[in-house]
Amino acid sequence: MTGYRAREAGDGKEGSGMLELVGLGAALVLVLVLVRFRVTLGYAMVGGALITALSLGKGPLYAGRLVLRALSEWPTIELVVVVALISMLGRAMKEFGLLSRMAASLTRLLRSARAGIVLIPGIIGCLAVPGGAILSAPMVDSLGDVVGLSPVRRAAANLVFRHAWFFVFPFVPTLVLERQLTGLSPAVLIGAQAPFTFTALLVGCLLFLWRPDAPRTAEVPSGQPRGRAALEFLWTAAPIVLALALNLGVGVPLAAALALGLGLTFGQAALARQLTGARARSVLLDRLDLPLLILIAAIMVFKAGVEEMESIPRLIRDLSTRGLPSGLLLVALPGIVGFVSGSQQTALGLGIPLLLGLAPTPAHQPAYAAVIYVAAYMGYLCTPLHLCQVLSAQYFKVSMGSLFRRYAPVVGAVLLVTAAVYLLAVR
Repeated sequence: MTGYRAREAGDGKEGSGMLELVGLGAALVLVLVLVRFRVTLGYAMVGGALITALSLGKGPLYAGRLVLRALSEWPTIELVVVVALISMLGRAMKEFGLLSRMAASLTRLLRSARAGIVLIPGIIGCLAVPGGAILSAPMVDSLGDVVGLSPVRRAAANLVFRHAWFFVFPFVPTLVLERQLTGLSPAVLIGAQAPFTFTALLVGCLLFLWRPDAPRTAEVPSGQPRGRAALEFLWTAAPIVLALALNLGVGVPLAAALALGLGLTFGQAALARQLTGARARSVLLDRLDLPLLILIAAIMVFKAGVEEMESIPRLIRDLSTRGLPSGLLLVALPGIVGFVSGSQQTALGLGIPLLLGLAPTPAHQPAYAAVIYVAAYMGYLCTPLHLCQVLSAQYFKVSMGSLFRRYAPVVGAVLLVTAAVYLLAVR
């Protein structure tokens, strides 16, 4: 009788594990299929998260409680609020002209067109400004005239230098999401991912900006003394500097630091007599990226469901035992999801909960998280669904194929560094 019951319990556990794996597979397929049919990513991820919760095999009521618990926990609420505030801050700085003035003053301060091409797309890109690739493209185009760059080099520079900072800038929504999903501090994640930013910038500069027949420096007429340009830059960058200083320097919670930065932006607009009720409402409400916030919430529900699954750790252990390299899993899943979905957030939201458990010890987690992040980023960067790539190609009037061929060596170099980071971590 005892043996029968043990066998019955084992069969039940095995059946439950199979249901979990089938449900997880169905959730992944559903998300990718819905995205291919142009369903908004946030809503697609909601469907995947619900299937994941139901596949636990404990009934709809349990799945419902799991969803409510995941949505009501402070990490989820904080993450949604932080992403909303980052979007608001970027929109406010764009709406009141601070971003364009900051980029122009930085170029006058550095007196270098090349430095401007490297930094301006990154400054705009790190604030998650909608259509940011189009916002930086005219500035890159103008500075490209000074350096003498071809249209395809300008397009590649606009794309690569916009995204190279995504690995390290604390206010990039994907880095905020990675921080919440892994539980690792910003300093640890930035330290693990800094080599990728350095590699992308170095190889990008060599590929896009270096010309043997060009002067060693490309000066930009300043139009004003450097001291005045420096003050203009500090004034326009003040909301970002304030939020960074409060959060990273003093330890003020990120949401509070961003709210104070946003408040400073409105104060600057009021001083310049640009602030009206209509413009404030537009920044705060009218253009709120609700689908992105729904996506973030759905990712946290998916994470909660995956953490409840007992079959996932067993499957990962089985795959590793059978000789499948963990590095291949770390790259393949987030890379494919990022490419197919055109969303780094989705690739991270699926990849980190599933794959971070491959790390043999907590000390390995930063390197493993960095590899997952890079794979998700590369899939997202290279997909034809990537809006920044489409906008850059259209603005500079180059084909998608020629643009990809120009920046492909950057992708290859970053992946080589990623392999080195992984091998150093597991040795």
